[in-house]
Amino acid sequence: MVYLSHVIGLLAVTGFIDFYHHSPARVISDGAAAVDIFFVLSGFVLSLPFVDQNKNLNYFSFVIKRMFRLFPPYWTCIILTIFIKNQYNQDGMKWDGLSEWAKTLWIKPITEEDILMHLPLIIKTDFHIIDPVAWTLAIEMKMSLLLPILIYWVKKWDSILSQIILLLASIIISYLTKKLEFLPLFVIGMILSMNWRKFEQINRIRSIYLYIFLIFILTLLGNRFAFPFNYNNYISHTQSLITAFGAALFIPIAIFRSDVNKALKYPSIYFLGKISYSFYLYHFPFLLVSVSLLYPIYESMLISAIVSLFLTVLVSFISYRFIECKSMMLYRNIAGITAIKTSKS
Repeated sequence: MVYLSHVIGLLAVTGFIDFYHHSPARVISDGAAAVDIFFVLSGFVLSLPFVDQNKNLNYFSFVIKRMFRLFPPYWTCIILTIFIKNQYNQDGMKWDGLSEWAKTLWIKPITEEDILMHLPLIIKTDFHIIDPVAWTLAIEMKMSLLLPILIYWVKKWDSILSQIILLLASIIISYLTKKLEFLPLFVIGMILSMNWRKFEQINRIRSIYLYIFLIFILTLLGNRFAFPFNYNNYISHTQSLITAFGAALFIPIAIFRSDVNKALKYPSIYFLGKISYSFYLYHFPFLLVSVSLLYPIYESMLISAIVSLFLTVLVSFISYRFIECKSMMLYRNIAGITAIKTSKS
């Protein structure tokens, strides 16, 4: 969804593109919705071991594990993207057929200060200078610092009332400060992690009713097609919340419905799930370079998109195998050694 949103976003707005953006079909390329889904899923998965399996929560272990998960692939991507950007040729671009947004990308030179500001993911900086999608990782890292405290809250006061209070408080805070705009999405995922087993009856619902329910969920996930593009921040934030509730309804279906679960475990889809973090990191740099090199020759976004897609999948697979897996293995080894030393002492 994110990849398609960026491919379509690079195209000049025509009558057909405008019609597409305001149609329900837009859900397949709604990158903003995909980010919302990612945040809800992140809140769900990160909270699950502690609120559902009742594992002990150590704040520093939680944060360090997130750092091992996020930073090595991200740092590797930043380094590689700097070299990729050197191949970007904006001066030779033919702008006929490309959007105004495309002209604003990768126009600033990268300085040493920019690189240093990018590395920690918690310092405010212009992520568009190197990899424009990195802004979501900054939110993920900041929420990783806050999430253990919220998990402690719901474990300490385990009741529906405390969950409602936390959700309402997070929504109010998100409207008051843009710094915590996406907080309720993580909270929704966390609350779902406490209640997901209650949805087990979904597996017994007749298929016809499930399909109707899925249409409703898709409407929530893709609600942005119903809004004009000149909306303000409050409307945009409300759209994210609507999408988040749609994601929270879909996750139990993905778990309990055998037909949906089986489809999501189909080898090609499962493979994309495995490499999705690296794919997310690398897709935009490869897309921009492919467009800058190939579009002036073929004047075809399709060719540029296919080439960039192939390169992104290939590099993402390598990154997953040799960066993501290795960094998490390193964390487990360090955690295991630390646990042994602690038990002996």
